[in-house]
Amino acid sequence: MIFTKIRLKSWYSFKDATLDLTYPRKISANTIDYEYLKKFEKINFKRVQIISGANSSGKTSFSKAVSAIRDFIALNTISPYVQEGQRSPEENVGFEVEFISEKIRSIDELHDKNFTPSVFTASDYEYFSSLEVTFHDHLPSTNRSGTSLRYSYRYFSVPIQKIDTITSLRKKIECLKNGENLKDGISLIFEKSKHDERKFFDRLEYYYFPSAIAYLCGDISHPIIDQKSKTSLRKDILYKILKTFDPSIMGVSDAIHEDSKQHNGFYVDFSNGKSLYISKEGDITENKHLLSQGTHQAVSLAKFVSNVINFSFSGKDASFMYVLDENMANVQSEIEKSMINLIIEKMEDSSQFFYNTHNYEVLEMNLPIHSFVFIKRDENNNSTFIQAEHRFNKNDRTILSYVKNDVLGTLPDTHLIEDLLYDDEDVL
Repeated sequence: MIFTKIRLKSWYSFKDATLDLTYPRKISANTIDYEYLKKFEKINFKRVQIISGANSSGKTSFSKAVSAIRDFIALNTISPYVQEGQRSPEENVGFEVEFISEKIRSIDELHDKNFTPSVFTASDYEYFSSLEVTFHDHLPSTNRSGTSLRYSYRYFSVPIQKIDTITSLRKKIECLKNGENLKDGISLIFEKSKHDERKFFDRLEYYYFPSAIAYLCGDISHPIIDQKSKTSLRKDILYKILKTFDPSIMGVSDAIHEDSKQHNGFYVDFSNGKSLYISKEGDITENKHLLSQGTHQAVSLAKFVSNVINFSFSGKDASFMYVLDENMANVQSEIEKSMINLIIEKMEDSSQFFYNTHNYEVLEMNLPIHSFVFIKRDENNNSTFIQAEHRFNKNDRTILSYVKNDVLGTLPDTHLIEDLLYDDEDVL
Protein backbone atom coordinates (compact mmCIF):
# COMPACT_ATOMS: atom_id res chain seq x y z
CA MET A 1 0.00 0.00 0.00
CA ILE A 2 1.51 3.32 -1.10
CA PHE A 3 -0.06 6.60 0.02
CA THR A 4 -0.36 9.35 -2.60
CA LYS A 5 -2.46 11.86 -0.63
CA ILE A 6 -3.59 12.28 2.98
CA ARG A 7 -6.29 14.74 3.99
CA LEU A 8 -7.23 15.20 7.66
CA LYS A 9 -10.55 16.80 8.63
CA SER A 10 -11.38 18.01 12.15
CA TRP A 11 -8.78 15.67 13.63
CA TYR A 12 -6.55 16.86 16.46
CA SER A 13 -5.24 20.30 15.47
CA PHE A 14 -6.00 19.77 11.76
CA LYS A 15 -9.21 21.49 10.66
CA ASP A 16 -8.80 20.60 6.98
CA ALA A 17 -5.26 19.94 5.81
CA THR A 18 -3.95 17.99 2.84
CA LEU A 19 -0.52 16.49 2.24
CA ASP A 20 0.17 15.53 -1.39
CA LEU A 21 2.61 12.63 -1.64
CA THR A 22 3.13 12.82 -5.39
CA TYR A 23 5.26 15.01 -7.66
CA PRO A 24 4.68 15.86 -11.33
CA ARG A 25 7.80 14.65 -13.12
CA LYS A 26 10.95 12.64 -12.48
CA ILE A 27 14.03 14.36 -11.13
CA SER A 28 17.34 13.78 -12.88
CA ALA A 29 19.94 12.31 -10.53
CA ASN A 30 17.36 11.83 -7.77
CA THR A 31 19.15 10.87 -4.56
CA ILE A 32 16.22 8.61 -3.60
CA ASP A 33 15.80 5.58 -5.84
CA TYR A 34 12.48 4.29 -7.19
CA GLU A 35 10.25 7.27 -6.44
CA TYR A 36 7.86 5.88 -9.02
CA LEU A 37 5.68 2.81 -9.47
CA LYS A 38 7.85 0.11 -11.03
CA LYS A 39 5.37 -1.11 -13.65
CA PHE A 40 4.02 2.38 -14.30
CA GLU A 41 6.93 4.80 -14.36
CA LYS A 42 4.74 7.86 -14.96
CA ILE A 43 3.27 7.41 -11.46
CA ASN A 44 5.62 9.37 -9.21
CA PHE A 45 5.26 9.19 -5.44
CA LYS A 46 7.31 10.48 -2.52
CA ARG A 47 9.07 7.76 -0.59
CA VAL A 48 10.45 10.04 2.14
CA GLN A 49 8.85 12.85 4.12
CA ILE A 50 10.99 14.71 6.65
CA ILE A 51 8.47 16.64 8.74
CA SER A 52 9.63 19.66 10.77
CA GLY A 53 7.83 22.12 12.98
CA ALA A 54 7.77 23.82 16.35
CA ASN A 55 6.47 22.20 19.54
CA SER A 56 2.70 21.55 19.42
CA SER A 57 2.58 22.27 15.70
CA GLY A 58 0.93 18.90 15.03
CA LYS A 59 3.76 16.50 14.14
CA THR A 60 2.87 13.77 16.63
CA SER A 61 -0.84 14.26 15.92
CA PHE A 62 -0.10 13.65 12.25
CA SER A 63 1.72 10.42 13.14
CA LYS A 64 -1.24 9.26 15.19
CA ALA A 65 -3.69 10.07 12.40
CA VAL A 66 -1.58 8.21 9.82
CA SER A 67 -1.42 5.30 12.24
CA ALA A 68 -5.21 5.27 12.61
CA ILE A 69 -5.76 5.43 8.84
CA ARG A 70 -3.37 2.56 8.38
CA ASP A 71 -5.22 0.53 11.03
CA PHE A 72 -8.56 1.19 9.42
CA ILE A 73 -7.43 -0.05 6.01
CA ALA A 74 -4.83 -2.69 6.86
CA LEU A 75 -6.03 -4.16 10.15
CA ASN A 76 -9.78 -3.54 9.98
CA THR A 77 -9.84 -1.71 13.33
CA ILE A 78 -10.81 1.72 14.61
CA SER A 79 -7.87 3.21 16.50
CA PRO A 80 -8.35 4.98 19.85
CA TYR A 81 -6.66 7.95 18.15
CA VAL A 82 -9.93 8.67 16.34
CA GLN A 83 -11.79 9.39 19.54
CA GLU A 84 -8.74 10.97 21.18
CA GLY A 85 -8.38 13.39 18.27
CA GLN A 86 -11.98 14.64 18.20
CA ARG A 87 -11.79 18.42 18.47
CA SER A 88 -15.30 18.99 19.86
CA PRO A 89 -18.65 17.16 20.09
CA GLU A 90 -19.86 19.25 17.15
CA GLU A 91 -17.06 18.19 14.81
CA ASN A 92 -16.81 14.76 13.20
CA VAL A 93 -13.36 13.33 12.64
CA GLY A 94 -12.73 12.38 9.03
CA PHE A 95 -10.07 11.63 6.50
CA GLU A 96 -9.56 11.15 2.79
CA VAL A 97 -6.68 9.06 1.58
CA GLU A 98 -5.44 8.08 -1.86
CA PHE A 99 -3.38 4.95 -2.14
CA ILE A 100 -1.95 2.45 -4.59
CA SER A 101 -2.40 -1.25 -3.89
CA GLU A 102 -3.23 -4.53 -5.52
CA LYS A 103 -6.82 -5.07 -6.56
CA ILE A 104 -9.11 -5.79 -3.64
CA ARG A 105 -9.82 -9.49 -3.61
CA SER A 106 -13.00 -11.51 -3.43
CA ILE A 107 -13.86 -12.65 0.08
CA ASP A 108 -14.68 -16.05 -1.44
CA GLU A 109 -10.95 -16.72 -1.67
CA LEU A 110 -10.76 -16.86 2.10
CA HIS A 111 -13.30 -19.70 2.14
CA ASP A 112 -11.50 -21.70 -0.52
CA LYS A 113 -9.68 -24.58 1.17
CA ASN A 114 -6.99 -24.37 -1.51
CA PHE A 115 -6.44 -20.65 -0.97
CA THR A 116 -2.97 -19.71 0.31
CA PRO A 117 -2.49 -16.12 1.57
CA SER A 118 0.52 -14.41 0.03
CA VAL A 119 2.43 -11.17 0.42
CA PHE A 120 2.09 -9.13 -2.73
CA THR A 121 5.08 -7.34 -4.17
CA ALA A 122 5.48 -3.89 -5.64
CA SER A 123 4.82 -5.26 -9.13
CA ASP A 124 1.30 -6.24 -8.01
CA TYR A 125 0.29 -2.67 -7.20
CA GLU A 126 -1.96 -1.95 -10.15
CA TYR A 127 -4.94 -0.12 -8.63
CA PHE A 128 -5.41 3.49 -7.61
CA SER A 129 -7.96 4.08 -4.85
CA SER A 130 -9.62 6.85 -2.89
CA LEU A 131 -11.21 6.29 0.51
CA GLU A 132 -13.19 8.96 2.36
CA VAL A 133 -14.34 8.22 5.89
CA THR A 134 -16.34 10.26 8.39
CA PHE A 135 -16.70 9.04 11.96
CA HIS A 136 -19.94 9.94 13.71
CA ASP A 137 -21.29 9.81 17.26
CA HIS A 138 -19.78 7.42 19.79
CA LEU A 139 -21.15 4.00 20.71
CA PRO A 140 -20.38 1.81 23.73
CA SER A 141 -17.00 0.11 23.44
CA THR A 142 -17.33 -3.33 21.82
CA ASN A 143 -13.89 -4.13 20.45
CA ARG A 144 -10.30 -4.58 21.55
CA SER A 145 -9.18 -1.14 20.45
CA GLY A 146 -11.33 0.42 23.17
CA THR A 147 -13.62 2.43 20.94
CA SER A 148 -16.51 1.82 18.60
CA LEU A 149 -17.83 4.51 16.29
CA ARG A 150 -20.44 4.76 13.61
CA TYR A 151 -19.05 5.97 10.34
CA SER A 152 -19.80 6.41 6.67
CA TYR A 153 -17.38 5.93 3.81
CA ARG A 154 -16.98 6.29 0.07
CA TYR A 155 -14.49 4.00 -1.66
CA PHE A 156 -13.49 4.31 -5.32
CA SER A 157 -10.86 2.40 -7.26
CA VAL A 158 -9.61 2.21 -10.86
CA PRO A 159 -6.97 0.04 -12.57
CA ILE A 160 -3.76 1.80 -13.59
CA GLN A 161 -2.95 1.88 -17.29
CA LYS A 162 0.46 2.35 -18.90
CA ILE A 163 -0.42 5.84 -20.12
CA ASP A 164 -1.76 7.00 -16.76
CA THR A 165 -0.33 9.76 -14.61
CA ILE A 166 -1.46 10.78 -11.14
CA THR A 167 -3.48 13.56 -12.80
CA SER A 168 -5.33 11.19 -15.12
CA LEU A 169 -6.00 8.73 -12.29
CA ARG A 170 -7.45 11.47 -10.11
CA LYS A 171 -9.73 12.50 -12.97
CA LYS A 172 -10.98 8.92 -13.26
CA ILE A 173 -11.72 8.83 -9.55
CA GLU A 174 -13.70 12.06 -9.90
CA CYS A 175 -15.72 10.45 -12.68
CA LEU A 176 -16.62 7.57 -10.36
CA LYS A 177 -17.55 10.03 -7.62
CA ASN A 178 -19.87 11.75 -10.07
CA GLY A 179 -21.67 8.48 -10.74
CA GLU A 180 -20.08 7.58 -14.07
CA ASN A 181 -19.28 3.97 -14.94
CA LEU A 182 -15.71 3.08 -15.85
CA LYS A 183 -14.41 -0.29 -16.99
CA ASP A 184 -13.22 -2.30 -13.97
CA GLY A 185 -13.89 0.70 -11.73
CA ILE A 186 -15.21 0.08 -8.23
CA SER A 187 -17.61 2.36 -6.33
CA LEU A 188 -18.68 1.43 -2.81
CA ILE A 189 -20.66 3.87 -0.67
CA PHE A 190 -21.90 3.25 2.86
CA GLU A 191 -23.92 5.73 4.87
CA LYS A 192 -24.03 5.41 8.64
CA SER A 193 -26.58 3.07 10.16
CA LYS A 194 -27.87 3.72 13.65
CA HIS A 195 -27.48 0.16 14.90
CA ASP A 196 -24.88 -1.22 12.51
CA GLU A 197 -21.46 -1.68 14.10
CA ARG A 198 -19.97 -3.92 11.44
CA LYS A 199 -16.44 -3.12 10.40
CA PHE A 200 -15.05 -1.74 7.18
CA PHE A 201 -14.48 -5.04 5.38
CA ASP A 202 -17.79 -6.46 6.63
CA ARG A 203 -19.47 -3.53 4.96
CA LEU A 204 -17.48 -4.04 1.78
CA GLU A 205 -19.08 -7.46 2.09
CA TYR A 206 -17.37 -9.16 -0.84
CA TYR A 207 -13.86 -7.69 -0.77
CA TYR A 208 -10.72 -7.41 1.33
CA PHE A 209 -7.18 -5.98 1.05
CA PRO A 210 -4.78 -8.93 1.37
CA SER A 211 -1.48 -7.06 1.43
CA ALA A 212 -2.23 -3.70 2.98
CA ILE A 213 0.61 -4.25 5.43
CA ALA A 214 2.57 -1.55 7.21
CA TYR A 215 5.14 -1.02 9.91
CA LEU A 216 5.12 1.61 12.60
CA CYS A 217 7.67 2.57 15.21
CA GLY A 218 7.65 5.56 17.52
CA ASP A 219 7.03 6.87 21.00
CA ILE A 220 3.27 6.86 20.45
CA SER A 221 1.52 3.90 22.05
CA HIS A 222 0.89 1.52 19.20
CA PRO A 223 1.72 -2.05 18.15
CA ILE A 224 5.10 -2.02 16.46
CA ILE A 225 4.20 -4.20 13.54
CA ASP A 226 1.64 -6.61 12.17
CA GLN A 227 2.24 -9.92 13.92
CA LYS A 228 2.73 -11.87 10.69
CA SER A 229 5.76 -9.72 9.88
CA LYS A 230 7.25 -9.33 13.34
CA THR A 231 11.01 -9.71 13.70
CA SER A 232 13.45 -9.32 16.58
CA LEU A 233 16.59 -7.32 17.26
CA ARG A 234 19.68 -8.33 15.37
CA LYS A 235 22.84 -8.52 17.49
CA ASP A 236 25.15 -6.96 14.90
CA ILE A 237 22.79 -4.02 14.35
CA LEU A 238 22.25 -3.53 18.09
CA TYR A 239 26.00 -3.42 18.74
CA LYS A 240 26.87 -1.04 15.92
CA ILE A 241 24.11 1.43 16.76
CA LEU A 242 24.68 1.31 20.55
CA LYS A 243 28.45 1.67 20.08
CA THR A 244 27.87 4.74 17.90
CA PHE A 245 25.70 6.33 20.58
CA ASP A 246 27.91 5.26 23.52
CA PRO A 247 31.64 4.56 22.88
CA SER A 248 31.97 3.00 26.36
CA ILE A 249 30.03 -0.06 25.16
CA MET A 250 32.56 -2.82 24.54
CA GLY A 251 30.40 -5.59 23.13
CA VAL A 252 27.03 -7.30 22.76
CA SER A 253 26.66 -11.04 23.38
CA ASP A 254 23.79 -13.49 23.11
CA ALA A 255 21.83 -14.42 26.23
CA ILE A 256 21.12 -18.16 26.09
CA HIS A 257 18.85 -19.91 28.60
CA GLU A 258 20.88 -22.61 30.38
CA ASP A 259 18.16 -25.27 30.33
CA SER A 260 16.24 -24.70 27.12
CA LYS A 261 19.23 -23.31 25.19
CA GLN A 262 16.81 -20.76 23.71
CA HIS A 263 18.01 -17.33 22.68
CA ASN A 264 16.44 -14.89 25.14
CA GLY A 265 18.11 -11.61 24.24
CA PHE A 266 21.46 -9.88 24.68
CA TYR A 267 23.99 -8.74 27.27
CA VAL A 268 25.55 -5.33 26.70
CA ASP A 269 29.02 -4.98 28.25
CA PHE A 270 30.59 -1.66 29.24
CA SER A 271 34.23 -0.65 29.66
CA ASN A 272 33.76 -0.27 33.44
CA GLY A 273 32.91 -3.97 33.75
CA LYS A 274 29.17 -3.48 34.17
CA SER A 275 26.52 -4.99 31.90
CA LEU A 276 22.79 -4.91 31.26
CA TYR A 277 20.30 -7.28 29.70
CA ILE A 278 18.13 -6.41 26.71
CA SER A 279 15.40 -8.81 25.62
CA LYS A 280 15.16 -9.80 21.97
CA GLU A 281 12.11 -7.51 21.82
CA GLY A 282 14.24 -4.57 23.01
CA ASP A 283 12.97 -4.36 26.61
CA ILE A 284 15.26 -3.31 29.48
CA THR A 285 14.07 -4.15 32.99
CA GLU A 286 17.23 -3.65 35.10
CA ASN A 287 20.23 -1.27 35.18
CA LYS A 288 18.51 1.23 32.93
CA HIS A 289 20.70 3.92 34.52
CA LEU A 290 23.68 2.58 32.58
CA LEU A 291 22.24 4.09 29.42
CA SER A 292 21.87 7.79 28.73
CA GLN A 293 18.54 9.05 27.46
CA GLY A 294 19.91 9.18 23.94
CA THR A 295 21.24 5.62 24.14
CA HIS A 296 17.85 4.42 25.39
CA GLN A 297 16.46 5.77 22.15
CA ALA A 298 19.21 3.89 20.33
CA VAL A 299 17.75 0.56 21.50
CA SER A 300 14.36 1.23 19.90
CA LEU A 301 16.12 2.57 16.81
CA ALA A 302 18.15 -0.65 16.60
CA LYS A 303 14.91 -2.64 16.60
CA PHE A 304 13.47 -0.35 13.96
CA VAL A 305 16.54 -0.72 11.74
CA SER A 306 16.60 -4.50 12.34
CA ASN A 307 13.11 -4.70 10.85
CA VAL A 308 13.95 -2.41 7.94
CA ILE A 309 17.04 -4.42 6.99
CA ASN A 310 15.44 -7.82 7.55
CA PHE A 311 12.47 -6.90 5.37
CA SER A 312 14.69 -5.45 2.64
CA PHE A 313 16.46 -8.80 2.34
CA SER A 314 13.27 -10.85 2.42
CA GLY A 315 13.10 -10.84 -1.38
CA LYS A 316 9.40 -9.89 -1.32
CA ASP A 317 9.64 -6.12 -1.91
CA ALA A 318 6.41 -5.66 0.01
CA SER A 319 5.19 -2.14 0.65
CA PHE A 320 5.64 -0.95 4.23
CA MET A 321 5.01 2.37 5.92
CA TYR A 322 7.78 3.42 8.31
CA VAL A 323 7.11 6.17 10.87
CA LEU A 324 9.51 7.67 13.40
CA ASP A 325 8.09 10.34 15.67
CA GLU A 326 10.99 12.35 17.10
CA ASN A 327 12.81 9.21 18.21
CA MET A 328 16.14 11.00 17.90
CA ALA A 329 15.40 14.09 19.98
CA ASN A 330 18.48 13.48 22.16
CA VAL A 331 20.86 12.56 19.36
CA GLN A 332 23.66 14.56 17.77
CA SER A 333 22.85 15.91 14.32
CA GLU A 334 25.47 13.85 12.49
CA ILE A 335 24.21 10.61 14.02
CA GLU A 336 20.60 11.57 13.24
CA LYS A 337 21.40 12.26 9.60
CA SER A 338 23.35 9.00 9.31
CA MET A 339 20.41 7.05 10.75
CA ILE A 340 17.96 8.69 8.35
CA ASN A 341 20.22 7.93 5.41
CA LEU A 342 20.59 4.29 6.54
CA ILE A 343 16.81 3.81 6.71
CA ILE A 344 16.26 5.41 3.30
CA GLU A 345 18.94 3.27 1.68
CA LYS A 346 17.80 0.00 3.25
CA MET A 347 14.00 0.20 3.07
CA GLU A 348 12.11 -1.63 0.33
CA ASP A 349 11.77 0.16 -2.99
CA SER A 350 7.99 0.52 -2.73
CA SER A 351 7.92 1.64 0.92
CA GLN A 352 7.48 5.09 2.44
CA PHE A 353 9.21 6.73 5.41
CA PHE A 354 7.69 9.51 7.54
CA TYR A 355 10.08 11.14 10.01
CA ASN A 356 9.25 13.89 12.51
CA THR A 357 12.08 16.02 13.83
CA HIS A 358 12.83 19.24 15.71
CA ASN A 359 16.34 19.36 14.30
CA TYR A 360 16.49 21.77 11.39
CA GLU A 361 20.06 20.64 10.61
CA VAL A 362 18.44 17.65 8.89
CA LEU A 363 17.40 20.09 6.15
CA GLU A 364 21.02 20.07 4.98
CA MET A 365 20.70 16.46 3.83
CA ASN A 366 21.04 15.83 0.09
CA LEU A 367 17.42 14.86 -0.53
CA PRO A 368 14.92 16.08 -3.15
CA ILE A 369 13.24 19.29 -2.08
CA HIS A 370 9.85 17.53 -2.13
CA SER A 371 11.08 15.32 0.74
CA PHE A 372 10.74 18.20 3.22
CA VAL A 373 7.45 19.20 4.83
CA PHE A 374 6.72 21.75 7.53
CA ILE A 375 3.76 21.89 9.89
CA LYS A 376 2.70 25.19 11.44
CA ARG A 377 -0.35 26.69 13.14
CA ASP A 378 -2.32 29.27 11.16
CA GLU A 379 -4.02 32.39 12.52
CA ASN A 380 -6.91 30.25 13.75
CA ASN A 381 -4.55 27.85 15.56
CA ASN A 382 -5.18 25.05 13.06
CA SER A 383 -2.27 22.94 11.83
CA THR A 384 -1.37 23.26 8.16
CA PHE A 385 1.19 21.63 5.87
CA ILE A 386 3.81 23.63 4.00
CA GLN A 387 5.39 21.53 1.25
CA ALA A 388 8.90 22.77 0.47
CA GLU A 389 8.55 22.28 -3.29
CA HIS A 390 5.63 24.75 -3.30
CA ARG A 391 7.77 27.49 -1.74
CA PHE A 392 11.28 26.94 -3.05
CA ASN A 393 13.03 26.17 -6.33
CA LYS A 394 13.84 22.49 -6.78
CA ASN A 395 17.58 23.30 -6.94
CA ASP A 396 17.53 25.59 -3.92
CA ARG A 397 19.88 24.13 -1.30
CA THR A 398 19.45 26.99 1.19
CA ILE A 399 16.25 25.78 2.87
CA LEU A 400 17.99 25.75 6.24
CA SER A 401 18.87 29.44 6.05
CA TYR A 402 15.27 30.29 5.10
CA VAL A 403 13.97 28.35 8.08
CA LYS A 404 16.47 29.90 10.48
CA ASN A 405 15.36 33.32 9.26
CA ASP A 406 11.74 32.22 9.78
CA VAL A 407 10.71 32.85 6.19
CA LEU A 408 8.09 30.08 6.58
CA GLY A 409 6.93 31.25 10.01
CA THR A 410 7.65 27.84 11.52
CA LEU A 411 9.98 28.88 14.33
CA PRO A 412 8.52 29.04 17.86
CA ASP A 413 7.53 32.41 19.29
CA THR A 414 9.91 33.01 22.20
CA HIS A 415 8.96 36.58 23.10
CA LEU A 416 7.33 35.60 26.42
CA ILE A 417 10.49 33.84 27.53
CA GLU A 418 12.53 36.84 26.44
CA ASP A 419 10.22 39.04 28.52
CA LEU A 420 11.49 37.24 31.60
CA LEU A 421 14.90 38.78 30.95
CA TYR A 422 13.44 42.17 31.71
CA ASP A 423 11.05 41.29 34.53
CA ASP A 424 11.84 42.97 37.83
CA GLU A 425 13.08 40.54 40.45
CA ASP A 426 10.72 42.24 42.94
CA VAL A 427 7.75 40.88 41.03
CA LEU A 428 8.89 37.38 41.89
